[in-house]
Amino acid sequence: MNLIRKVKHYYKRAYAMGHHPSLSEVLFSDKKVLIYYGFLGDNNYGDELVYNATKALFSDVTLLPVSRYTPHMLRLLVAMDLKKIIGIVIGGGTVVGNFNSAAVFEKLAESGRPVYMHGTGVKELIVDQKAWKTVTKNEVFGGVRGPMSVQNMMQIKEGAKIVGDAAFALFTDNKFVDRKKDIKRVLINLGTHVPYEGQEFFRKEFNDFISHLISENYNVSYVPFHEIDLELGMALKNTFPEINIIEQPEGFEQCADIFADCTFAIGERLHFTVLAIMTKTPFISINYAKKHEDLLLSLSIPHIGISPAEASKDKMLTAFNSRLAFEWTPIKTKLQGYKDFQSEQKQKFINRCKDVRSKA
Repeated sequence: MNLIRKVKHYYKRAYAMGHHPSLSEVLFSDKKVLIYYGFLGDNNYGDELVYNATKALFSDVTLLPVSRYTPHMLRLLVAMDLKKIIGIVIGGGTVVGNFNSAAVFEKLAESGRPVYMHGTGVKELIVDQKAWKTVTKNEVFGGVRGPMSVQNMMQIKEGAKIVGDAAFALFTDNKFVDRKKDIKRVLINLGTHVPYEGQEFFRKEFNDFISHLISENYNVSYVPFHEIDLELGMALKNTFPEINIIEQPEGFEQCADIFADCTFAIGERLHFTVLAIMTKTPFISINYAKKHEDLLLSLSIPHIGISPAEASKDKMLTAFNSRLAFEWTPIKTKLQGYKDFQSEQKQKFINRCKDVRSKA
């Protein structure tokens, strides 16, 4: 039975989720191919968001993710070192640490392929340093999530640039809109894959904050970014029947519209905070991991985050009551700057890829 479950899981991840290009696209289309390393998402909205942002940025080439879930024939084509494979993309998520499927990427790097890093997070301890040094030994374009990732990146390579989150490639002015003052909806989220320090305290205080909002006739809406989040949301609804559970969104546009219809957002997921930032939604980030701090530092707004152990009801209320005092102009300038820089670096990377392959 375990074998059957493993086969079904592999089939779902390799063939049923739409993450991988078709064999005919790789072999017969006019598009060049970039191999991709990064989280693809398994019903995880944040991982899907950053992958889709990378696909949008590189819409004129084919992205071919390589992992243990890559379809066998596609993996074979990569091993054959096709001439169409022109470079390597290291995607969003905190992926620089361990290195799964490293041999494939090392082989391509040894043949001179350059690297584009798309808002990649870098762990404090890079376990597979040798493999990462090999893959990044050629010219690296793009950059990492924030200043903490820049510092951590020095374990394997100096000179990394900050490009913000990969999702910033999807930033548009029409989603960065002013709120109507009479909106009575607050958007919330919970969800982590592992417990964190201060979790019990925060979630107790969070319940007290929710109770206050409901007593003030606010519509409290819960948006899940993963099935784990949905379970937590349903548990909250058992305590507060007034909470409205929203179906997990698909894509940036749908999720941005959800955020645009609220007056404040507070949640655990990193990309819950990213969506609040990209839609000009007043928010407070619950910094249960270093990646939250890294994100906020990239936008010069560390003060909008709070550690779970300090996230009392009173502090949440203070942030909520001062939500209209946000200084959004410098945030928008940063967002647009990162989007433009990602695009400029992408074109330089593609040009470099073509130069390398033409000399091969």
